[in-house]
Amino acid sequence: MMSLQKPVWVDAICINQGDFVERAAQIKLMGKIYQTASTVKIWLGREKRPVTATSVTSNEAGSLLGALTQYPNSTQSGTDPYSGIQGGLLISQVRRIVPRHHLETYGSTPIVLTFLAQALRNMDVGPSNLASLRPLQDSAHRNLVYGLPPPSAREWEIFRQFLSNPWFRRIWIVQEVVLARKAVVVLGNWHINWDAVGRAITWFESKGYAMPRTMKYILHDLKDLLPVAHVAELWQMHELPNKRVPLLGLLKDFRSRDAGQGVDKIYAALGLALETVSDQEEFPTLLEPDYNKSLQDVYRDLAIFLIIEHGSLFVLSHVDRSPTQSTTWPTWVPDWRLPKASSEIWTGEQSSFCADGNEPLSLSFEQDFNGLLLEGLQVDVVRFYGDKLKSYGFGFETYLQELEFVEGAWNLAKASQTAEHTSHHDAPDHLHTFISTLLARDQGGHLEGVMDDAAQWMSKHLSNQFPHLSPKWFGGKRGDAGRFHEALVRVCTDKRFFITRDGRMGIGPEAMKEGDEVAVLFGAKVPFLVRRLGPRYTLIGECYVAGMMKGEPVERWKKSGGSCRRFNIH
Repeated sequence: MMSLQKPVWVDAICINQGDFVERAAQIKLMGKIYQTASTVKIWLGREKRPVTATSVTSNEAGSLLGALTQYPNSTQSGTDPYSGIQGGLLISQVRRIVPRHHLETYGSTPIVLTFLAQALRNMDVGPSNLASLRPLQDSAHRNLVYGLPPPSAREWEIFRQFLSNPWFRRIWIVQEVVLARKAVVVLGNWHINWDAVGRAITWFESKGYAMPRTMKYILHDLKDLLPVAHVAELWQMHELPNKRVPLLGLLKDFRSRDAGQGVDKIYAALGLALETVSDQEEFPTLLEPDYNKSLQDVYRDLAIFLIIEHGSLFVLSHVDRSPTQSTTWPTWVPDWRLPKASSEIWTGEQSSFCADGNEPLSLSFEQDFNGLLLEGLQVDVVRFYGDKLKSYGFGFETYLQELEFVEGAWNLAKASQTAEHTSHHDAPDHLHTFISTLLARDQGGHLEGVMDDAAQWMSKHLSNQFPHLSPKWFGGKRGDAGRFHEALVRVCTDKRFFITRDGRMGIGPEAMKEGDEVAVLFGAKVPFLVRRLGPRYTLIGECYVAGMMKGEPVERWKKSGGSCRRFNIH
């Protein structure tokens, strides 16, 4: 019998959770543990079964169970693309085998399996041109093409409950699954290969079924929308060749995951971060796990590490001021415990943004390291601002809140177009600048298609506000209204449109106030709003300001021969 025994690692049992020193030491070993394990078991709990079961005949039961264990054949490749799942039948086939209202009698898992199998089959078949014949919001047509139930079918709620399992949101499981050589999902008596789940869920995400990662505003009718972001993220990281991701990207994704302690938002990322790769199984001193260290010190030291390691202020773009935040918390330090509905203006993809004109970072700290001392320029002041955009985050459907946001922003933009401000936004460039600002786009780039998209959306939804705007107003082709709307929602959710004292248009953080200063900080590719409090400043957040994103203020400063400003940010 001894030869049949295998070692099993269970974190909750094998680590003394009450010993802070042991817990910190184990963080460095977790990667090796899960990389070398033969199999990682993902326990999702017991299967949910209906309280009252509908009676079924033995023939129906036999037909269903037989179908769930029959794999469809792949005639093209000769291999079984569904081998990771116990049953690969189409949902439509399930309905032919047993009445739809009987399927749940067997528990929720068979329904989940049919969704996964259908997605895998669709992946094997390849892209469907039929799905693009109608707009993305026509989910009934989309589901019909992909062999899925109509949006109102109750099977979607069952599948949504599976994806809403708390396990998928836990922060420590990311490393376990991403590094695993083989992983198996265990739900009651069902065993499903993780590869099948990951591939299928990624397909759902790519086809427009995904709910936003962070939903700040409740949408009551979810229809066929699914919380797939956390599951798809696991699979995408698992597929990376070296299983490593930049630390800042991990921290951004981990904001919406669940952690028992705030410091675990950081410690759970260390084993997967590019910056912590080492043959010595040691982490940089500033990132060394220490459960006796205060949360504020852990987050502050992380921010210091990222600034020094990369020689830039990229981490400041992740600041999201909260009304409940402690007054002693340094405003330049992101609070990774709080989900952030708004996206960053600087993501690394806009390589053309260069607000600092490539001026080198000048950095120092106060003695307690809570004060960040930077050099830069104070270039403008917030004069007017509108309401923040309260969006559900779905780019395929336009809501009243989004129309009101654009309408209010345009009213501000028109009001700012006075004689003293025409040097910044001369007509007919005023609308062009307005659209570029809403999308936080480089005005010097190729924007013909972007403007056509905007014209299509505005003429469709706000024709009274833009009476002379047609879909071909910019002289281009007929645009894609949905594409503009998706970009608008991504950029502006939980942000405000504002006008500066000099008449410039901008998009910035919710917490802004009249009189906040627009600062270009050396080492930062986007401007920031800061608020003066005596000799110090508080950081409000990053912003986009038309006419500043390519270093124009820095060029004027260099020509003037003036001195820069020193910002003491607390």
